[in-house]
Parts: sequence; C-alpha cells; structure tokens
Amino acid sequence: MPAARGATQPGFSTAHIWMISFAVLWLVATGLLVWVYTDQEKVVAENDELRRENTKLISSSEKMSLPQYSRGQSGGVTVVGLLDQDRARTAELATGQPENTPAAVKSDLDAIVDRIQSERLVSDPGGFHGASAIGALRSLYGEFTNLHGRNTRAEDEVKRLTDQVRDLADASATRRNEFDAQSAAVAQKLDEISREWERLQQDHREHMAAFQKSLEDFRQDASRGMGELQLERDSFEKDLTDIQQKYSDLRKKLGELQITPVPLQTLRQPDGVVLTAKPGEDVVYINLGQDAQLTLGLQFAVYSPDTGIPADGRSKARVEVVSIYERTAACKIVEKSPNEMILEGDLIANPIYDRSRPLTFLVLGEFDLNHDDRVDRDGAARIKALIENWGGRTTDTISARLDFVVVGLPPREPRVIGEATAEIVERNREIARQFEEYTRQLETAHSLSVPVLTPPVFLRFLGHRETDPFPQP
Repeated sequence: MPAARGATQPGFSTAHIWMISFAVLWLVATGLLVWVYTDQEKVVAENDELRRENTKLISSSEKMSLPQYSRGQSGGVTVVGLLDQDRARTAELATGQPENTPAAVKSDLDAIVDRIQSERLVSDPGGFHGASAIGALRSLYGEFTNLHGRNTRAEDEVKRLTDQVRDLADASATRRNEFDAQSAAVAQKLDEISREWERLQQDHREHMAAFQKSLEDFRQDASRGMGELQLERDSFEKDLTDIQQKYSDLRKKLGELQITPVPLQTLRQPDGVVLTAKPGEDVVYINLGQDAQLTLGLQFAVYSPDTGIPADGRSKARVEVVSIYERTAACKIVEKSPNEMILEGDLIANPIYDRSRPLTFLVLGEFDLNHDDRVDRDGAARIKALIENWGGRTTDTISARLDFVVVGLPPREPRVIGEATAEIVERNREIARQFEEYTRQLETAHSLSVPVLTPPVFLRFLGHRETDPFPQP
C-alpha cells in the first residue's frame, strides 16, 4: 500500500534530525571553547613571564619614584636611557667628558692614584690605594691644607731668620772691630811671652844639668843599697825553703799518725742489704727507704756477705733504684757476673752515697773515660756531674775534710816541632803550672791520708768492670 503524502521515511523522523543537528552544533561549540581556553592559558603564561622579566628591570616602587613611569604617562625614557643619563652625568662630574664609559673613568682614576703612589709627593701615598674619587679629592685637599700651613709657617720663619741674619751681620761688624783691637794687644803680649820663654828655657837647662848630677849620685847610692837588699833576700829565701821543708815533713808525720788499719776502709763499708731476691726475677728489694736520702737512678754494687767488700772493689752484680717506699726500695738488676745470683742478705754499697751526710770528692787531672787512649775534654766534668747527681759534693781544694780524691792523668805537655811560637811557650808554661798544682794536691792528699781512687778502682766500687764506659750522669 503506497505511503501517505508528507510522511517521513521510516527510521528518520524530524526529532532525529534535530537531535543530530544539535549534537553537531554542541561538538563544534565545545571544540571552540577548548581552543579558546587553551589559547587563553598561553596568553596568561606569556603575560606572567613578561611581568617577571619587567620586575627584573624595575620594581613597582622604582616606577612610582620616576616621573617617566607615573600612571597615565607613556612614551617616557626607558630604564637603559635613565642609566645612560646617570652614567653621562657621573662621567662629566668625574672627567668633564660625558661620553666616557665607567671603565674609562676607572682607568683615569687608577692612573692618578698610581702616579700619586709612585711619585710619593704626599705624606701618606698608601692612603690613596682603593680610594674613591671623592675620597682621593678629600685626601688631596687635606694634603694641600697641610702644605699651605707649612708654607705659611716657612715664610714666617724665613722672615724671622732674615731679620736675625741682619742683626748678626751688624753684630759681626762690631765684633770684627773689637777683634782687631784685641789682636793687636795679643800680639804685643805674645812678644813679651816669647822673651820670657827664652829666659825660662835657659833657667830650665841649668836646673836640668844640676838634676842630672843629683840623679847620678842617687843611682850610685841606690846600686849599693840594692846589693845589700839582694843579700838579705837570698837569706830570706833560704829560710823560707827550710820552713817549707819542715812544713812538708810535719804533714807527712800527721798522715802517718792517722789510724788506717785497712786500705780504703771507708769504701769497704756497706750501705745496706738485700731484703728480698727471688731467682729468675729482675727486681730485688733493699732495706733503704725514703728516710735514707735515696734518689731514683742511684746504683749500688752487690757483694756476698761471706766475702764482704774486697779491697779491689769487684762486685758480683749491680742494681739501680727504680721505686722508693717508706722503709724499702725496689731495684732492678742492671748487670750480673756469670754464675752469680743475688741472694737475701747480700751487701750493697756505693762510694758516692752516704745516708748520714753528703760525701766530698776532689776530681783531679785528666781522664780517658771511653778507653780510646785520648784525653776526654769533658772527662772531669762528667765525673763531677755523676757525683753530684748521686748526692755527693765536689770541690777544687784539698783539705783534711775531704772524703775521696778521684785522680786521673797529669797534664801532658804538647810536643813542639821546629821553633816554638810565643803562644806555644805560654801554653807550655800554663801546662807546667797545672802539672805543679796536680802534683802538690796529690802529695797533700797522700800526706793527709785521703783515699785516692783511680778511674778503674772508682768504676769497680760503682759495680762496673774496668773496661766498661763511664756511666752517664
């Protein structure tokens, strides 16, 4: 059956067409909105970026302070233009040339400062280093003020000195006239003095002749008197020799009268005993403590109580004080003879140490402490230092109160090859004097029975072998 006129096709009604048209329009409008929104975001971002860049060039407060950037005004000078105007005014103030760049201005200022420093015509050229143009100008004005003041004072001083010179010239003319008058008077006086001098010379020659005769008579009388005095002097010297011989004999007799039953008796007295000693240990204990005047580092020779301290001083061991207690002391074993042991009851001794009083030593002569057959210059000093460090005393004079004499070699006279110079002769005389003093003190020590120790004996009583080097103080 045919369709009625004006009816729509099956499936597409008017509503469908309107809906499709509306959908197309909605899609087109939505696309336009998206496009507009996206483009607007780009414009806003670019605007923000321009604002930030503008802020780097000039801030809002700076715009308000410049008339060219006031509100409602356009076409003003740019920031670069303002900076260039300020630069031109500054350059014109500094150099008089507005077209100069800051580098040119700085170069001119540096050149002026370098010249001021190199020529050093101002009092303090270093003060211009690093100064600004105004600072340098201010310093120069100060220098100018000081210079002007000095010039003014110098002019006043020149005027004053000119007046003085004028016054001195007038005074000089007056004095010249007075000098001429005085010169004439002096010339006349000098002539009179010359005549008087001739007369005195003649009198002097006569008196000298008489004095020479008197002196010759006195010499003859003095020569006779000197002969008589020489005879008296010879007699006195003979008497003095006899007296000295008697004195030496009396000293020898005094030494012989002193009781010395055992050789080196004082050296052979023990200072203490070993309280504790264990085999295999390197520390022993002795019966000397804080009340015994011990010092750390003090060494003792160790002897057996069966043999006592022998006359040659040889010991079986040597110990050194390492700790001091109230009534005892700990000692480490420093040296021990082969096949020997330190036992309880062993004797200990040191010739320098005495618990009751400091012993006095005389160190006499020269010493070879390292056994190299050459005299050590500091040998005597090293022995004295050891004695004093261990509680003893040293002296340079011999007396009956002396405890020991440590005697070395006598002074040796140097050999002379060829003709001796004055220096060598004088040195030989000094050595001879030292040898005479060495002999005299040694003889006195023997006459007073003071124990005399050679370096080997002294070392043995200290617990050392003869070949050992001398201990360090």
